[in-house]
Amino acid sequence: QVSFVVSVGDNFYPRGLQKKDDIRWETGFRQLFKPNNTLNNSTNTTTNATHAPHPLANVPFFSILGNHDHKGNPNAQVRFSPPPYGDGWILPTLNHEAFITLLPPLTPLKQQREESRHHHHRGADDTVTIHNEAIPGGGGGSRSTMTIQQTSNINNNTTTGAADTTTGVTIYMLFLDFYGRNYQKHFKWIDSRLAAAATADWKIVVNHSPIVSSGSTHGVSRALLRGLQPLLFKHNVSLYLCGDDHHTEVLKVLKPTTKRASPTTGGGGGSSSSSSLFGCCWQQHVVTGCCSYVVPVIDEKRLPSSIFASSQPAFAVHTIHGRSHITTQLWAANSDNNNGKNDTDDGGKLFESTTYNLLQQQKQ
Repeated sequence: QVSFVVSVGDNFYPRGLQKKDDIRWETGFRQLFKPNNTLNNSTNTTTNATHAPHPLANVPFFSILGNHDHKGNPNAQVRFSPPPYGDGWILPTLNHEAFITLLPPLTPLKQQREESRHHHHRGADDTVTIHNEAIPGGGGGSRSTMTIQQTSNINNNTTTGAADTTTGVTIYMLFLDFYGRNYQKHFKWIDSRLAAAATADWKIVVNHSPIVSSGSTHGVSRALLRGLQPLLFKHNVSLYLCGDDHHTEVLKVLKPTTKRASPTTGGGGGSSSSSSLFGCCWQQHVVTGCCSYVVPVIDEKRLPSSIFASSQPAFAVHTIHGRSHITTQLWAANSDNNNGKNDTDDGGKLFESTTYNLLQQQKQ
C-alpha cells in the first residue's frame, strides 16, 4: 500500500516536455501509472471483465525537475493535479514543500462515518486530503498540505510500543530546484524553510543532484557539500533523496566531528578516523537515477560512506514506523524499461533493506 510517490527529476528523458498538453503526459506518465484513475472498477464492454484500479491510480506523485527536464520547457511540468479527480501530479512551483500527516486508523464506527462524508476516500486504501497554497512571507515557492488517514497500524511507534493515536506522525518534505539560481541566496531560503519545519517528526529533502555519490557521472558536488549538507545536519534532516547519477546507491553520511572531517567519509564501506557510527549524528542519502541508462559502479572508487551501490535500475520504498525509524528497501526495476542496456532481469528482486533509526541519529 503506497501513500505517495516521489520523483527525483529527469521525469521525461532526454529533453523534458515542450508544452502543457505534450503527448508525453499520456505516454510517459498517465498510461504508465494512472490508467483508469477516474474509472476505477470500469468494465470492458468487449470482455465484460472488471478492471481493478491500478495500484498507483489515486496516489499523489510529488515531483521535482532534473537537468534534462530543463532542456525542454520547465513550466510544462508545473501542475497541481491531486487525486482522485486529477492525475496525481504535484509540482505546483519549481521549489515547493509538503507537510504530510499520517493519522492512525479510525475505529470501525468512526471509519464508517468518515467514508460516508468524505469524497476523497480511496476504497480499501488510505483516505487522502490535499491542498496547495503559496508559502507565506513572499519568499517564493508553494506548500502542499496532505493528511493521510491510514487503514493499517504500520506507522505506530513499534519501538516504544506507544501508538500515535492523537496527532499522528508529521513529515516535512522540501523539494528543491537549483537550476539557474544563485546558490547562496537559495541556501538562505532553504535554511529558513527547514527552520520553519522544526516541529516535524521527520524532515526529508529531495533534490535532483546528489551531494555525495560514488557515481562516475557526477559524483560529489563540492558546492552542495559546502552549502547544503551543513543545513541538513543543522536542521536534523533524516533523508536526502536524489537522482542524476546513473546508478543506485544508499549512503550513510556522518556529521563531521572535526573541521577537517568530510561527510564523504565513514559509516559504510570503510572506516572514518574522525567519527564513530554510534556516537555521531548521521543521515541516509538515497540515489536512484539509473532508469534511463546505467553507468557501472567501480568498487575501487566507492565512497567509504556507501553501504550499497549497484548499476541495476531500482526504486526505493521508504516505510515510516511512527517517530522511531524508517525502513528503506531497494527493489530492482524491470530491465525491459532500461532500453536493453542492462543484461540482467532482476525485476522485482529486493536488493537492499536498511533501517534508519531516529533515536540513533539524534545521539550526539
